[in-house]
Order: sequence, then C-alpha cells, then structure tokens
Amino acid sequence: MAAGQDTKARVLDAAEKNFAALGFAGASMKAIARDAEVAQGLLHYHFHTKVELYQGVIARRSAAINEARFARLEQVDMQAPDAVEKVFEAFLAPPFDTGGVDTGYPQMLARLVVGDDLDQQLVRDNYDACAEKFIDALTQLLPDIERYQIAHSYTTAIGAMISAFSNTKRAESLANLPNEQHETSDETVQRLVRFCAAGTRAF
Repeated sequence: MAAGQDTKARVLDAAEKNFAALGFAGASMKAIARDAEVAQGLLHYHFHTKVELYQGVIARRSAAINEARFARLEQVDMQAPDAVEKVFEAFLAPPFDTGGVDTGYPQMLARLVVGDDLDQQLVRDNYDACAEKFIDALTQLLPDIERYQIAHSYTTAIGAMISAFSNTKRAESLANLPNEQHETSDETVQRLVRFCAAGTRAF
C-alpha cells in the first residue's frame, strides 16, 4: 500500500472508532488525527471537513458490506425451497464478517438508521441500491406478498440485525441465563435468518 493510501486508511480507521464511540457531534478532528498518528493538517488534506470524513467512513464500510452481500446473493439458487432463507442470509451475514464489529461500526449503523438529515442521505447514497436488489429478490420469490410488505420486512431485518450487534446482554438477562453465555456470529445470523424469513412469509 502506498504511503498516502496507508495514511488515509489509518485516518478512516481512527475516525470510525471515534464516530462509533462518540457520534458525529462528539468526535473531533483533533482526536481523530491524534489516534491516527498524523498531523491535523494532513488529515484535512485527505478530508477537508468532518462531514467529508464521516461520509468517507460510511462509504468505505458500506462498499465492503454491499460487495459481500451481492456476491452471496449471486450464489443463491432462486429455485431452492430455502431460497428466502438464503437471501436473508446473504443480506445479514456480511455485516458480521466485514462490518467493522471490532471498530464499532454497528453503532454508527444504528445511528444512521434513526439519524438526522445527513444520516438519512448517507443511507440513501450508500445502501438504497443494495436494499432494492434484495427487495427485488424477495419479491420474485414471494410474488403473493406486496412489495410494500417486503420492504417492511427488509427494514425489520435491519432492526433485528442492529439489536443483535448489541453487547447489553439484555436477552440473556431476560431469559435468566449467565452473562458469559453467548452465540457465535454464525449462530446469531441463523437465528436472524429464521426470524426474518418466517416473519416475511407470515404476510
């Protein structure tokens, strides 16, 4: 990786952690530059404003997630009896594999879903094309269900996924299970797939 690219990647990594922990308003360019171990002037060279840096973080991570989603979707046998489950798996698994769980990107994603005008625009710019492709696939598989209901299932899947990223151990507490008990990411994805596929079919 060239020096400039390496610097830009370190800035994006540091920015992702800061935005995830503190939100857009709480994160500062000074702190991001410090964590990336670059001069603040160099940070501004690559990203002129905090908004531009925020956009860069979302664009980089969403591109990786969407690329993995599309690759998985291409492998789904649309004639198979479990095709609906496989479509949801193609959508839900990549954020756990490439979604920056270690850097806190799921927290950023949660804020995007319920955020302000900037966040909503970033969702449209970076995720709508992916959303439409998956809604198209589910509409093809479930032609008796209105696209509007399929779209609701898609957004419900996002909510369930974001909840699953949580480390609050709320479900374990409510089920009176020990806090150390936890699912693997594969088990979590399969639980979400069953929930989303069954809920969608229920329409």
